[in-house]
Amino acid sequence: MLNSYLGNGHPAYTHNGSSDELAQFKLLERFYIQLVEPINGVYTRNNLALIFFFSLYAVHKHNAEFNEYVSSGLEIIALIRA
Repeated sequence: MLNSYLGNGHPAYTHNGSSDELAQFKLLERFYIQLVEPINGVYTRNNLALIFFFSLYAVHKHNAEFNEYVSSGLEIIALIRA
């Protein structure tokens, strides 16, 4: 699209790679599980910070699937704190 706008036909501005969303989701899920698992069933301040970081990332990247995944973790924390 940028090439057609600039009218130069230069391929340097063209994204040719494929975006594998399932692979990206699985990678994020693996990081999330490894980093956010509560220690002895207790969420630490660092766990909560990581959950909010992942939530911010999902919103910023418009990744609805991962946002839904993270929100399920936030729901559990909200129920525990209540």
